[in-house]
Amino acid sequence: CVSHTHRLAKEKYVTFDMLSDEKLIMYNTDSAQNDMILSRFHSMQIQPNILMYCSQLYTTLNFLRKGDCAAFLYSSLAVNPRDFVQIPLEPRLSTDFGKRTLSRPFVLPNL
Repeated sequence: CVSHTHRLAKEKYVTFDMLSDEKLIMYNTDSAQNDMILSRFHSMQIQPNILMYCSQLYTTLNFLRKGDCAAFLYSSLAVNPRDFVQIPLEPRLSTDFGKRTLSRPFVLPNL
């Protein structure tokens, strides 16, 4: 995701090579999304230029408005198309979140 004034805003897609020198805002350091993204960068021997890690969408979007950085956001997040451009990543990353079933009931201890 970038602002409309960003140099990548008119691209049909972006690649990890295209993002190699880009200032990036990443989600929380413990997120599965970051693990996948950083693994892909490292497998391509690219050192990402991480501006910051942020869990607040509001803060991330305010940084993006300046037009000099990019952020990895889930495609399901609704961002204002008047201010921001969602650009697909190629090759596409996908996640499969599974549901974990407990074999016995989970009971909280008395606190």
